[in-house]
Amino acid sequence: ESKDSPHEQPSRRQILAQSFTIVSQQSNKKRQKQRKTKITKSKHKILQTSTQQAQQ
Repeated sequence: ESKDSPHEQPSRRQILAQSFTIVSQQSNKKRQKQRKTKITKSKHKILQTSTQQAQQ
């Protein structure tokens, strides 16, 4: 083995870790977007019900 190999291994691991974190972040963003749309829909429903109550 060359003396460089111990230095190479952590860098490869770091690259894998970075790519994994990027992928997880992207999936988290997608989930957050879905959650946001659900939250906004529920907010709209609440607003509609509150306005209807106010009209009555």
